Amino acid sequence: MNIKKITNIALRFTINRVIEIFGTSITIIGLFLLVSLISYSPSDPNFIFPDNTEINNILGFQGSYISDLFFQSFGIIDSSRDDSDPFFVITYAISG
Repeated sequence: MNIKKITNIALRFTINRVIEIFGTSITIIGLFLLVSLISYSPSDPNFIFPDNTEINNILGFQGSYISDLFFQSFGIIDSSRDDSDPFFVITYAISG
């Protein structure tokens, strides 16, 4: 067999496995983020409150920090406005 053909097949195989591993990793991280956001509790410890409070987040301490970061950065600020219907929020996010 031609060495060039063998290396081309091996390279395509390796690239496909790297893409699959990357996609699987992104999916797992997304699922962990979803679980963290779903189990968010305002009483969980975050960047402001002390560490000696009870953690209600399913993912524990890290999940409470991550969900608090995402909700403070993206979610709660937009949802507390009077014009917080989903269509407005989506069009505002798209338009910048």
